[in-house]
Amino acid sequence: MRSPEELDTIDWPSLGHACGNGSDVPGWIRALYSDDRDQAHTAVVEFFGRALDEGSVSSAAVAAVPFLAHAAMHTLHEREAVLAALAGCGGTGAEPAYDDEVQGCARIAAEVTGLLHLLRDGDPLVRRTMVRVARRATGETVPAVLRELATCYASDPDTAVRAEALTVLTLLDPDEDTAHRRLRSALTDPRYRPSAPPPLWLCWNAPRRRTLPTWSPSWPRPEATPGSTSAPMSSPRESVPPTNAPGS
Repeated sequence: MRSPEELDTIDWPSLGHACGNGSDVPGWIRALYSDDRDQAHTAVVEFFGRALDEGSVSSAAVAAVPFLAHAAMHTLHEREAVLAALAGCGGTGAEPAYDDEVQGCARIAAEVTGLLHLLRDGDPLVRRTMVRVARRATGETVPAVLRELATCYASDPDTAVRAEALTVLTLLDPDEDTAHRRLRSALTDPRYRPSAPPPLWLCWNAPRRRTLPTWSPSWPRPEATPGSTSAPMSSPRESVPPTNAPGS
């Protein structure tokens, strides 16, 4: 993780995003620490709209990863959205597809273990988004992440968070027999219903290849599913972005 004091060590103008060079990224990141909720919200919307335009990962987004990880720990108002931006820096597919996504995934993987305590955050939307960040764990970090996700899946009170944890457990677990046993058990778990956790049925049908939908703060949220206190995350295929972001 890197603090805002270290932002000036990066040559941001040499990096790019959808609307030009990355010189505006430090301002967005600093704004995430603001006491002003609107200022922090605007900053994360700008990051999504430019550094992660339409889900594409820019070189500026890759460089921002360790700063976003620090901001996720310390932001006062936008923790869920910052985690969503962090997850987005690895791309939208189950696996990275091009160089900036590969680099983004590698940088996220280096930050995951320091953020795992957010799987126990009081906000179910934060916990659910943190599960998506954990999806990028690699190498030596995977066993610890699998343990934390298994605990989250077994004990989280929110149906949507448990379903998300099950999806990522299935994608990450190197033991396919264990992953399939977990899925078969979930199919008979009374906590789940077909109307509540679409990820369960999706990962059952394509456990290794499913593309995880992404969330942007500029997209509307559908209503929460039965048994869940958090709204399901949307993807651009499921909804049309409104003219104004929520809360604007």
